[in-house]
Amino acid sequence: MTDDLAIENAARAATAPMPKAPFPIVVIGAGGIVHDAHLPAYRQAGFPVAALVDADAQKAAALAQQFGISLATDSLEQAIHKSPQRAIFDLAVPAGAILLATTPRCRGDQPLRPAAAGQAPDLHLGERKRRR
Repeated sequence: MTDDLAIENAARAATAPMPKAPFPIVVIGAGGIVHDAHLPAYRQAGFPVAALVDADAQKAAALAQQFGISLATDSLEQAIHKSPQRAIFDLAVPAGAILLATTPRCRGDQPLRPAAAGQAPDLHLGERKRRR
């Protein structure tokens, strides 16, 4: 067995440890990739999805019903304020809609913003203070 093949086989056999208490997820976007990949993967992994947000409220509601998600809305503000603490936000919208999807203010006083090159996106908002 060559070194490359051994490495490839080891990578296939490796599994990441599952979190003991996964953070709830708020999915922004209810398109095909969310339907076909994100939500099935979260379900398979046992990750809780707390909310589904889409500009088309009916689309969000239909997909949320299909996957047993309790909150479906067209309001990112509503999803932010009703989401559990330490929620993770999965931004799954077309590139041209990112700024539109992230314009509302989050729990703190900073808007969501795209990451600088080489940095992780600032989408984990659960630690920020809720804005009322």
